[in-house]
Amino acid sequence: MKNDTTLKIHTQSIETEKLEKLIQDKKDYYLKSTNDFAKKKLQEEILFLENDILPIIGKNTTLLFNEIHKYIDKNIRKALKYGNNAVLMFLPLGDISEKCSIGTINPKAKSIDSSNIDAIDVFVDFLKVDGREVEIEEMPI
Repeated sequence: MKNDTTLKIHTQSIETEKLEKLIQDKKDYYLKSTNDFAKKKLQEEILFLENDILPIIGKNTTLLFNEIHKYIDKNIRKALKYGNNAVLMFLPLGDISEKCSIGTINPKAKSIDSSNIDAIDVFVDFLKVDGREVEIEEMPI
């Protein structure tokens, strides 16, 4: 279930915006081009930029990614300082003043080294945010 409020905090970096503009300019030029060889090369460039380069640039430069990384890193270091060997973290992804819906991810033995852990299942049966009950949905891994 996609929450529209998450789009408000997912701010693109300048690099991502420039690359998206370059891709759009190439697409516009592609539509105007009449040379078949040039169109084929342009199409290859567009697909390469869109499918291979843009995801890397977007993932590593969005402000949301950077802020989440700093938050998680700070809190993992704090957990280690207190002798914890696992962290359960609540990370709001937008405005939760009216409704909060939490997606949980439960790693199973197939996605982690099962020799160290028999099985992991994290269940949150009940959670309140500002006195309101929260909707919890397990997401597929």
